[in-house]
Amino acid sequence: LEDRMLLAAAVSDLTTLTATQLVNSLLGAGVTASNIVYTGDNRGAGGFTGFQDPGTDQGIGVPSGVILASGQVTDAIGPNSSDSTSTSFGTPADIQLNAIVAPLTTRDAAILEFDFVPAGNTVSFSYVFASEEYTEFEGSSFNDVFAFFVDNLNVALIPGTATPVSINTVNSTTNAQFFRNNDRTFGVPTPFTIEYDG
Repeated sequence: LEDRMLLAAAVSDLTTLTATQLVNSLLGAGVTASNIVYTGDNRGAGGFTGFQDPGTDQGIGVPSGVILASGQVTDAIGPNSSDSTSTSFGTPADIQLNAIVAPLTTRDAAILEFDFVPAGNTVSFSYVFASEEYTEFEGSSFNDVFAFFVDNLNVALIPGTATPVSINTVNSTTNAQFFRNNDRTFGVPTPFTIEYDG
């Protein structure tokens, strides 16, 4: 048995936070934001802490940030207790995401938009894409997708390619070097302290 101290994960959604608070948590010193708009169910966006296991390669590797989901963000807290944790809000899709997965369409989009002006000439963001659709729906019409648009250009691409990030483009057999399996086929507990299957 490996003895390790896990940080307690915490997620707060937009029923207790504002979109402005989320954006401000993303931006560092010297960056100002305006025109902040969130589109989606308030349970589909929030802030998180604690999905990182100190001193190891476990967890998502990002100690805190913003979480956007097609279901309830509070469901992200692990361990992975089900391969089918899901919430359908019945909210609209996103046109830009639909274009990425065409001819498929999206549902329950969570969109955080804002304008920002940095003091310097470089801005960087780290992101992790996770999905409850792994691994049983890889290659199917259930194709969760993530995009990060800067000046209407999606910059969330498989490194060195023009391929967008989705469960059909990053999984156990396609671009597997970027995939971390957290499916319950490992047994319980799963390798990572998060609900998502990969």
